[in-house]
Amino acid sequence: MQTIRLPSDTYRLNTDGAVDVLRPVRASDDWEWHASKYQVGRQAVLVGTTDVSPNAMRAGTHENFHLSFDLDGVGGNSNPSIKRTSGWRGTTNDKSVDAHGVVTIRKIRALKSGDISVTVS
Repeated sequence: MQTIRLPSDTYRLNTDGAVDVLRPVRASDDWEWHASKYQVGRQAVLVGTTDVSPNAMRAGTHENFHLSFDLDGVGGNSNPSIKRTSGWRGTTNDKSVDAHGVVTIRKIRALKSGDISVTVS
C-alpha cells in the first residue's frame, strides 16, 4: 500500500466524496473546480520522482509519488512514445522517474490539514 497526498490548494473532497481539482478557465484569469480522475476503484500507474542532485543526495533524498491515469504507462525521457508501467523511465534536470506498476485506488479521505490522502495498492 502507498499513500499519496494531494495539496488542499489544488484539490478538495466535495460533498459526494469525490475529488475535485482547481483548473484555470480558458481565456480568463478565473479558476474553477472540476471533477478529477481520483475515484475509489479506479486504476492508475504509480509514478515516483526522486531528486538525485548532489545536494539532495547528501541531505537524504526521498521519493515523491503521484498517479498517472494513462494505463499505457509512463514515457521515457529519451523516447516519450515508448511507455512502460514499471521500471526506470529516465532522469531529467536531476529528477529520476520510475513507474511502479498499475495500482487501484483503495481509499480517499480528507486530512485535518485540508489535504487529501489517496491510498493505493
